[in-house]
Amino acid sequence: MPTLRAGDHLLELTPEAGGAIARFTWRGEPLMRASCGPSILDTACFPLVPFSNRIASGRFEADGREVVLPPNFPGTDHPHPLHGSGWQAAWSVIERHPARAILRHHHAPDAWPWRYEAEQSFELSPDGLSHGLSVRNLGDSAMPAGLGFRPYFPRTDWTVYAGRHRGELADVRRRLARPPRSCIVGDRLVA
Repeated sequence: MPTLRAGDHLLELTPEAGGAIARFTWRGEPLMRASCGPSILDTACFPLVPFSNRIASGRFEADGREVVLPPNFPGTDHPHPLHGSGWQAAWSVIERHPARAILRHHHAPDAWPWRYEAEQSFELSPDGLSHGLSVRNLGDSAMPAGLGFRPYFPRTDWTVYAGRHRGELADVRRRLARPPRSCIVGDRLVA
């Protein structure tokens, strides 16, 4: 398990388990929830690649090609593929330094018919963590893609959430989000 340190920060990575963060602390205090079990869903944070959120019933069309993805969420009651496939694959350690690491994941075409390479960068400093995620299409045709992270933060009596919330789970029965009624373009909110 690669462990990075800088100042009072410590970061533990689990490349073999979805390229996830197992633990991120400052002076021993958790900044993300520490891994609490064997599942990727028990980690502190994992990457969402080559898509984030859900694909309704696992079907979409890209460049005239119908793509059908099987459900990938543990359990039998979730019909939509969730968060891509990078979180369910082993990642390779490409670079490792005391306060910096790069992990890489190669995807061969399967139900997701595009070959791609995803890379995560982690850099600790006395000020905190810089965490990057990129994807590169290695195929001959255009590939739709979306990226993100699934962090889990400790919840205590002093936890405060402050963020932009632009949507919610609208179709609870089917577990699908409502598209946002507006979006941010540059510095403007567009309805």
